[in-house]
Amino acid sequence: MYEIEKIEFFEAQDEAGEAHFIAKQIKKNINSSEAELKDFAILYRTNAQSRSLEEAMITHNIPYKIVGGVKFYDRKEIKDILAYYGPDIEKIAPGACVYDGSYGKAF
Repeated sequence: MYEIEKIEFFEAQDEAGEAHFIAKQIKKNINSSEAELKDFAILYRTNAQSRSLEEAMITHNIPYKIVGGVKFYDRKEIKDILAYYGPDIEKIAPGACVYDGSYGKAF
């Protein structure tokens, strides 16, 4: 007989809160040796959801791979904005851009 875990429900105030909850759950399971990164997949309905999920993975130092799409920060229009404004983006939106050597630029 299989042991089935109960489904856990979480209601976040916004997409960032939802993404950080997912990242924290992944970290918790990995840190407790209950799972490995290869055991996780995040499915979402629209590409718009990828940005908050990618930001949460970066913030929590969780390596990730987008399958069937383009990473938010690899999209041409985002690269163009970052290239155009460069370091001045901090003047336009203070705190909006985080520079991390291992991941490159991230909003």
